[in-house]
Amino acid sequence: MADLVPANREAVMEWLKEGEDQLDWSPHLKYVAALEGGGVTPSQLADRVRHKGALGNSFYLVEEARFPSVSLTHSMISESLCSTGLSEEQWHQIPRQCPLDKMADHTGCFFVVARKKK
Repeated sequence: MADLVPANREAVMEWLKEGEDQLDWSPHLKYVAALEGGGVTPSQLADRVRHKGALGNSFYLVEEARFPSVSLTHSMISESLCSTGLSEEQWHQIPRQCPLDKMADHTGCFFVVARKKK
């Protein structure tokens, strides 16, 4: 799904709006839910994924259509991890790599490693 070809964008948009022709991601969601230790159902995970964005992102574009997005900060993500029983082990942030006039207004991307608290 990394390719930004129209068919892939359409497939993601169909999944985001829970359309009739959406791809079945349930095997992947079940796998990730199991990795999270059974504290979340695949359905809850899908809802969570549908409503997340990149750091500082308030919108993104698909061709000429502009869509709102949730603007995240490091502290928001850390607090969310903590409230779900996880501790942040590693945080890596990279600054925005694409021109400011392209596709979204995020300030960067992040990678986080979290561990279930003992």
